[in-house]
Amino acid sequence: MKNERTIVIFPVKEKKTPSHPDFTGKIQEGDTVINEVVLWWNESKTGNKYLKGKINEPKPANTENK
Repeated sequence: MKNERTIVIFPVKEKKTPSHPDFTGKIQEGDTVINEVVLWWNESKTGNKYLKGKINEPKPANTENK
């Protein structure tokens, strides 16, 4: 059976600067994170609110030389 892709999004509790995203999350295939997601609230010229975001490659695991 092929692994299902899922997306999980969480609100950012404390934005460090106004330009930081309002939501962060990840796209997973099974237990593997395949992309990271960031979203911001935006407003159109007509006043409609919407979410705009980016899908990024996951950050490499923190590996240290021993």
